[in-house]
Amino acid sequence: MKFFSTLRELFQIPGYLQFSAALMMFGIAFSYIMPYTSLFATTEAHMSKTQLGIFVTSMSVASIVISTRLAQLSDRAKDRRWILLLALLSSAVGYLLFSEVRNFYVLLLIACTLLAIGSAAFPQLFAFARIRLQEQQVKQPELAISTLRTFFSLAWVIGPATGALLLGAFGFPWLYRVAALCAIAAALIVYRFKALKSAPRQATASQPLSAVLKSPTVMAIFTGFTLLSVAGALSQIALPLRVVQDLHGTKGQVGLLFSLAAGLEIPFMIFFGIIAAKLPKSRLIIAAAVLQGVYFLVLSQATHIWQIFPAQILTALVISVTQGLGISYFQDLLPEEPGMATTLNANTNRTGSILSGLLFGTLGSLLENRELFLVCMGMCWLCATLLYFFGREKHLQAYHKSRKVIG
Repeated sequence: MKFFSTLRELFQIPGYLQFSAALMMFGIAFSYIMPYTSLFATTEAHMSKTQLGIFVTSMSVASIVISTRLAQLSDRAKDRRWILLLALLSSAVGYLLFSEVRNFYVLLLIACTLLAIGSAAFPQLFAFARIRLQEQQVKQPELAISTLRTFFSLAWVIGPATGALLLGAFGFPWLYRVAALCAIAAALIVYRFKALKSAPRQATASQPLSAVLKSPTVMAIFTGFTLLSVAGALSQIALPLRVVQDLHGTKGQVGLLFSLAAGLEIPFMIFFGIIAAKLPKSRLIIAAAVLQGVYFLVLSQATHIWQIFPAQILTALVISVTQGLGISYFQDLLPEEPGMATTLNANTNRTGSILSGLLFGTLGSLLENRELFLVCMGMCWLCATLLYFFGREKHLQAYHKSRKVIG
């Protein structure tokens, strides 16, 4: 009963339901596009593997650069809502253009401009929510942020399946058009929000990313989360190969594994959001990194497909902590710069995606599929080590004191 009463209290926060709806609409748009990008590129735009690699890497790099710059602007802006609207509408225009354009160079230009700007929507939504929660002095901000993150996970439970139906019935043009409509719907919800006037910023809020990353604490946390992202992205490439080639499973079983993990994440995120008020977030995240390593060890040693299914509980637990609490953890690291903090967190995922592709290209021909998961295991345990020695609450407090002295 306490669990449901806590959730009721969250949705009584002014604007919380609208935030949830905006995040879910954008999440559905994103989940329509991302799973089918490589398929669109090769079958519709007729890209070669080399062009696809250039396309994905260029878009990821552009997204990191542009979203970081927008984060700096948003943390100094009087009303960050306009930057969020710019990101959402840029996504919508980019998706509409993708429904018509098939030329590689034009698609690359759209991806590195409009879609790169649109990549800022996810971190800006959470930065906007953080400011709103601070204004209203919400008692459990970790739970509020984690619960918001579940709506993005829920979108990924719904989106790929309905996207497959749209794709099968109407093709890529309508898939991108519907995605654009979802992004526009999210923008309309955000537009109706009452403007948030940012409080005056201290001097530390205008630091460039390079200055922020000079801190051993920030760099260790960023590196640790990037290692987790590399391991996660590399495992997503290797898992289908492990299931089909090594364990003689089916493509349907691969899809079921991913859907099972995504579905389990939702209740776990809410649960860990509740207990985060009682336990240090760093302790939960370090434990999750260790547990993720155990999950990859299980994948490397599995001899039958059925052994991988219960292991999805482990990865759902891990993702619910690292993705649900990870946002709040970065916002605690840079409390005066929620835009930069959330973008820094999002950039660990983008960097992880780039590095995982390069790593798979390098190691894929040298190691067996099962051995790739041992590499993932090592990265997770290295992350746990970094966070233990540099990313616990006492390290965050020392970092905050050093910034005040410099300021």
